[in-house]
Amino acid sequence: MQKPTALAIRTPLTKSPAHPFSSLRISPRTLRNAAILVAATSTLTAFGATEYGNRWQRNRYSQPTPTPTPTPTPTPTPTPTPTPTPTPTPAPAPTSSSTNNYYVATTGSDTNPGTQAAPFRTIKKAASVVKPSTTVHVAPGTYAETITSTVNGTASGRIRYVSDTKWGAKLVPAGAGANTMWKVDGGYTDIDGFQVDGNGGTSVRQGIYLTGGNSTVKNSWVHHVALNSGCDGDGGAGMVADQGRGAAFNNYDFVGNLVHDIGGSCDTIQGIYHSSSGTVKNNIVYATNYGIHLYHDDHNVDVVNNTVFGNRWYGIVYGGCENAYNNGCPTSGVNIHNNIVYDNYGGITGANTAVDTGSNSIKNNIVYGNTKDFELSDHAVAQVSGTISANPQFVNYIRAGGGDYHIKNTSPAIDKGLSTYAPTTDINGKARPLGAGIDTGAYENY
Repeated sequence: MQKPTALAIRTPLTKSPAHPFSSLRISPRTLRNAAILVAATSTLTAFGATEYGNRWQRNRYSQPTPTPTPTPTPTPTPTPTPTPTPTPTPAPAPTSSSTNNYYVATTGSDTNPGTQAAPFRTIKKAASVVKPSTTVHVAPGTYAETITSTVNGTASGRIRYVSDTKWGAKLVPAGAGANTMWKVDGGYTDIDGFQVDGNGGTSVRQGIYLTGGNSTVKNSWVHHVALNSGCDGDGGAGMVADQGRGAAFNNYDFVGNLVHDIGGSCDTIQGIYHSSSGTVKNNIVYATNYGIHLYHDDHNVDVVNNTVFGNRWYGIVYGGCENAYNNGCPTSGVNIHNNIVYDNYGGITGANTAVDTGSNSIKNNIVYGNTKDFELSDHAVAQVSGTISANPQFVNYIRAGGGDYHIKNTSPAIDKGLSTYAPTTDINGKARPLGAGIDTGAYENY
């Protein structure tokens, strides 16, 4: 059955009282469904009067015949995304700038090639095969051996011996009769991060001994050397740079080391002994005889930002040959700056010293709590200024070691050092200065 067509009157029909409707005719009678508007004519007759025309509009109630949906264009099959080229695995960052690398471990063998997968067993084996631009990586462990390294590096290709873990590679005496635990005759050599334990024996007189020139010991820990050796005039030290008068090689650096319990009661065995040119910076030295000792041909040495305490004799000594003012073996160009020299028998001394007048300087040191803070002979001429005579205020001071030798926030050492000759970092590798100036001593106050 067809649904009735709805009609909408475009002009409203009104019924006049004077002319009532007589009839209403709609033509055509049937309006077909369509998708468009259809007009119909109606005739209204009122009591035989003239017909009045009107137009009716059919409302489109029905759904128009939909326009056929065009057949969609098939979506093209996408071009397969190309398989990305794998990103190459980055090469591991080199552990050093060296061209050659050898490896040593307590699990290795000296018949191995010395690679990381097949390391040597001893450091001395590695020392026998190195050449310029070589780094020897030593794994943690105890190495009972006596080492003499004789191969020279170059200024652009140093030879480096590195403990993979700081103080993890530990060198101990290889039985009785060893006088020196590690002697470095080759120049341009670095020893970095080792522990050297003399075991308090009687025969070992030197921990690390540099003779090759342009060489460095840094970040290392040397202790309990020659504690029971007695005083026989042979001398010794935890660390030594000894070229003697007029030597061809110079420039030895001791940087960021911990040195203690050296020499027992014998005053001829020192903590750090230096008789050439170079630097002694950011070291902590205690429980030795002379803490830092410059002697014989000491010249152009910067002794800066060290913490020296609790030594049986003097904290810092500088001086030339015996009766040097008569034999042409002067001390010159020595700069002793920014050190803490505390609670030793003596503080800073310059004895038996011939000098180039005015070329040595002792500046901005904390020298306090020593039996004698300064003892300078008539010939030990130096520019002395900026000395602070006050307790350095360590966080936890223990004279025999085992304390905390950082400085407190209230320490008079803070910002009181000179930047001239000062290292750019402290013993922990933290940047200097933190505040307005360099802090004195081995630690910057963080």
